[in-house]
Amino acid sequence: MLSNIKIMPRLFIVFAVFTISLIVLGTISIIQIQAVDNAAMEIEEHAAHLSSVAIAHNLMDQIALAEKNHILATDDAAKITLEQEINQAKAAVNPYIDEFVTTSDEGLEQEITKQISTAWQDYMLINEQVLTLSKNNQPAEAQTLSAIEATQAFMLVESAMDQLRESNINTATDTALKADDIVQQAIVYTLA
Repeated sequence: MLSNIKIMPRLFIVFAVFTISLIVLGTISIIQIQAVDNAAMEIEEHAAHLSSVAIAHNLMDQIALAEKNHILATDDAAKITLEQEINQAKAAVNPYIDEFVTTSDEGLEQEITKQISTAWQDYMLINEQVLTLSKNNQPAEAQTLSAIEATQAFMLVESAMDQLRESNINTATDTALKADDIVQQAIVYTLA
């Protein structure tokens, strides 16, 4: 019976150490799982931004092309149709720009979205002037304004959109690498 008493405290200590190590590993695993989940959500958010950037960029290209076609159009019916296309595309682009401004991360991404918003507003003003000149049968003046000022303003928008796309790609990539590191740490903890 004395020999049993000596073994019992030893078994109790071994069991306590084993239980505490399981609790510690379980807690670390839960924390790591939450970190990976947060990283996955951030990657998903940036992937959605990338999709929005691509859609908005496509719509902006349609507006620029329709602007050029409006100048070249010879009859009023074609010009009206092109104006409708432009207005529909403008209406579709604006929510994306609003989304960029409200959902962008602080810092560089927020700065870029402000640039997009400002450059887009500038382009829209010039676009309206081009369309007005074109409607008033002043194609030479409309072409000059479109070729110089509208193109420059549009290039600023495109440049900022490209920066936003690159920022989202870089952030998503960095987040994915961090998630990989977290998973590797979790594997090391589990195997230890």
